[in-house]
Amino acid sequence: MEESNYIAPSRIIHLGDIPMDVAMMPNGDYCLSQTQVAEIIGETLESMVQFINSDYLKASCIEASKLFALSEVYLEGTDQSIKPVSIDVACLYWNKWAVAGNEKAQRLTFKLMQNSLRGIDTFNFDPTRN
Repeated sequence: MEESNYIAPSRIIHLGDIPMDVAMMPNGDYCLSQTQVAEIIGETLESMVQFINSDYLKASCIEASKLFALSEVYLEGTDQSIKPVSIDVACLYWNKWAVAGNEKAQRLTFKLMQNSLRGIDTFNFDPTRN
C-alpha cells in the first residue's frame, strides 16, 4: 500500500446505534475504517489486517480493484484518518466471522440482509409471468 495525503469526503452512517465513518475514495468507491469494521463485531484491527492478507480473501470473488492502494485516508473536515477497506471486503470479513460463530457478526449480517431486502415491495411484480 502506498502512503497518501488524500483527504476524502466523508460522512458518518449508523449501523443500528453504531456510528461508522464512510469515505469516498479517489475512484468514487466508498470505503469504511478497517478498525471500525473489526470492532463492530468485537474483533481487532490485527484480525482485519490478517484477513486482508489471507488466502481466503485472495480466493474470493472480490476484484483486486476493491483492495485500495492507499494505506491511510484523511477524513474531510476532521483531524481523523482511517485505514480504508472497501464495503465488499468488509461484508466478506463480517460473513467469514458470522460463519465462524461470532454472534455479533451473525446479527450484523442478518440485519444487513434484511435491510437490503426492505425495498422489495417496490418492485412491480407481474403475476402473469413465470
